[in-house]
Amino acid sequence: MNRRDFIKKSTWAVVFGAMASNMLPLTSKASIPIKNPDTYPVKMSALDKIGKRRLIVCIKKDIELIGSYFIGELNDAHTRNHFNLTVQDTINKKYINNKLIREFTIVNDETTNLPEYIDKNMMCGKIYIQIDNTMEYVVIDFKIIPNTI
Repeated sequence: MNRRDFIKKSTWAVVFGAMASNMLPLTSKASIPIKNPDTYPVKMSALDKIGKRRLIVCIKKDIELIGSYFIGELNDAHTRNHFNLTVQDTINKKYINNKLIREFTIVNDETTNLPEYIDKNMMCGKIYIQIDNTMEYVVIDFKIIPNTI
């Protein structure tokens, strides 16, 4: 059964514009939803790709703004932790709560900040962002040096 036939036969399918909800009830009485791969979008349109790019640009601008407050700070565990918490809070409030991205991970520790970077007072890291249900991750690299971002 393809996606369109499934939506037509389903009386409980919720349609938002042209996209159907991808949740199925386990039984007729159960309220715990499971994901149905038949209702996933078939292919991405050009507008979806442009929306992802704009979202990534907005996230980069937010990280740049947050990073501007950490210029000149010492590169120690406390500063890295404070930066991570600030970025997590911003991404959670602006993007996760509004369901614009699915999940993210910040890697900003001794693995990305080598001893030579710490001596030069540079903070380096990566942010992995999963925008939708695909296995595609977007990686944003950042480097905060004493003068600029």
